[in-house]
Amino acid sequence: MPSLAQSPEQHLAQLSSALSTLSRTRQAVPSLVASVSAPLAPLDRANFYRSASGECHAAIKQLAEELNQLEDVLKEAEESERKDPKGIIVRPVSKRDRPTATKGADPWERVGEILGGAAASADVKGKGKQPYRPRFDIPSSPQALADLAQRWQADHPRVRIELAGAASAEQRRMTVRLRGVLRAVVELRWEAQDAGSRSCAADWVCVYSLKEDRPPYLPSRFSLFQSLTNDAMDILDRCRQRRAEGERVASVEELLAFLSDPPLPF
Repeated sequence: MPSLAQSPEQHLAQLSSALSTLSRTRQAVPSLVASVSAPLAPLDRANFYRSASGECHAAIKQLAEELNQLEDVLKEAEESERKDPKGIIVRPVSKRDRPTATKGADPWERVGEILGGAAASADVKGKGKQPYRPRFDIPSSPQALADLAQRWQADHPRVRIELAGAASAEQRRMTVRLRGVLRAVVELRWEAQDAGSRSCAADWVCVYSLKEDRPPYLPSRFSLFQSLTNDAMDILDRCRQRRAEGERVASVEELLAFLSDPPLPF
């Protein structure tokens, strides 16, 4: 069916589907890379790589197909912007103008009210506003990482951290559970530093609900946890950028801080 015959709701559904597929691809690619060095037996590692490779191929193929189908939709959006360059502005609703009952209220005013509340909540938490200031040293050995996990749990009673592998070897995976909220799988990377020392960094992360039992190369089934995964990956992307600029970055601790107090709608 030509794009011109589609309703705005259908366009939004296509865009939403593409965004979800983009999130899936963003998790599949680093998972494929991580599968090569996963701390598993050779046969299990081969199976892990085969599954991650299949998921990565499927995600990229689906994303390419959806982006191709969106070409007409994006052209229409550009034409609409050309006709009305001012676009649509959502006006936050003041208490004076806010209706006493939601029923019968202007839908755009309701959207403005919700967005205004979300912005206020974000300002209160201050997430993303100030650079994170680490409290602990960057782990330079497996034992130092285990010590960080133990100290973090002592300061955050609702958090439980599990490290894959023995404390005598460089752990490659960490599982973080926030009681009653989420489970996160974190892939770790050990990097060489000056004078032959090592440091541990968080490489990628995927967040799930507590009841989900999915392999780490698949995203959560729920949009809330997909959104948290995207937020967590944004943190790691910023950490990589700062590290490339020569800054010493405590990405493991910064990620733990996010997972211990994630932005939730409730």
